[in-house]
Amino acid sequence: MQYSIPRPVFNKLEKSLGDKQTAEELASSMENAVNEISMAVDRQTIEKMNLVKSEIKDDLTKTLVTRELFEEKFNSMETYVNQRFIAMENKMDQRFLLVDEKLLHLEEKMEERFKRTDFKFHVLIGISVIGFTLINPEFINLIKLILK
Repeated sequence: MQYSIPRPVFNKLEKSLGDKQTAEELASSMENAVNEISMAVDRQTIEKMNLVKSEIKDDLTKTLVTRELFEEKFNSMETYVNQRFIAMENKMDQRFLLVDEKLLHLEEKMEERFKRTDFKFHVLIGISVIGFTLINPEFINLIKLILK
């Protein structure tokens, strides 16, 4: 029979027990015991690994963000940003309306000033024409001829 224990160890076992059959039975029992212990250790290791794995998963689930929570937070942040954007747009619209009102008022004032300046300009031209005409000696001679 073949065993996994080294041959010199088996020989010493046979020599100390005095019988090959007894040595083989003892070696077989020892190997079975080692195999059972090894399998028990493997089972315990797998159980411990699964336990640690589930504990890590639970810890990660508690500390990491779930998809639903992320989407909820993202949607609330998106809503907040949209509200702020709309509020900013409204403020800008109000300010543009205010600027438009002021520009319209300034435009009306300028139009009024242009009308007054235009009137003054026409009056000035009229006075100039009359003045140049009356001061002109030829015109004065023409009027004297007409009045005679």
